[in-house]
Amino acid sequence: MKVYISGQITGLSYNEARIRFEKGKYILEQLGYTVINPFNNGLKYNDSWENHMKKDIEMLYGCDAIFMLDNWISSVGANIEYNISKEKGFKVFFENDFKFEKMNIKDAISVLTQMEFKYICDKTRERKKFYARMIYTNYMYNRRPRAKIEDIARELNKNKLIPYYYLKKYKEEMKYNKEFRELCSMVDYLLK
Repeated sequence: MKVYISGQITGLSYNEARIRFEKGKYILEQLGYTVINPFNNGLKYNDSWENHMKKDIEMLYGCDAIFMLDNWISSVGANIEYNISKEKGFKVFFENDFKFEKMNIKDAISVLTQMEFKYICDKTRERKKFYARMIYTNYMYNRRPRAKIEDIARELNKNKLIPYYYLKKYKEEMKYNKEFRELCSMVDYLLK
């Protein structure tokens, strides 16, 4: 069954909206559905609202059901998509009706970075991979009481001193880096 994801985009930051849709995609894929995400409609994010709606509605018509994210009621576009779905007799799913296994930290980081966790652990200092490694280290060390530095280092494919460096850098980045704080809050959102 093909399921279209619908929810608020306008009024949210690009990253916040994308992450909400990625979480919806994760939920649906865990249940075995084929997911159609309007973030993959082929248009640029800053194209006009009207162009996005035309393309999104075209994508919606190729589906069997619609999945309404929790924030859909605040969105004019999502309300239009909901009404079209009801008129066409599509199955309508609501995010808050779904019970699913919580996402683990590796999955959350993979959704956030849009790459498999194993690629985050390579030797590059690419910013989003570096941020992902810091977030993973902090999460495992501070929220998983039995996680040992050696285990974290092994998971990240790093020397056992590197997680200590990541923990120190994490504190600095949280204090001075707004972009990093936003990424951390998105990981927290995904893990809820």
